[in-house]
Amino acid sequence: MKRPRILLGETEAIISMDIKKTVEKWGCCVEAAFRKGEGLLNYCQTNNPEILIIETLLDGKLDGFSTAKEILKNINIPVIFLTCNIFSEYLPQIDIGGKYEYLQKPFTMEQLKQSLQKVYPGFIPIESEFEQDV
Repeated sequence: MKRPRILLGETEAIISMDIKKTVEKWGCCVEAAFRKGEGLLNYCQTNNPEILIIETLLDGKLDGFSTAKEILKNINIPVIFLTCNIFSEYLPQIDIGGKYEYLQKPFTMEQLKQSLQKVYPGFIPIESEFEQDV
């Protein structure tokens, strides 16, 4: 099975590490993780991840929506947005183009797995007993 390559944008180090550890147990490869949209954009200039998991509120000048829109101008990849309550009501109205899902924090790793399966139909996770809320 091909390992889906993931690019991660998350400001909270603990959440970022939990996501990385979990999705790698499922057979994915987290290529890189950044706290700022600028880092994500720079990474995509020379790399082509297959999935973007991105928090809506990033550090730096660009938020998650703006960063995703810029990335999608050059790479057609699915996006999973991680959001807090404050933005959840606006998400259905956001048109970034492409295929996307969103998870409201706190979310479970099972919910993340389901979102990955929706946006990346070829993803078949290696099952593990690891389950944790984020």
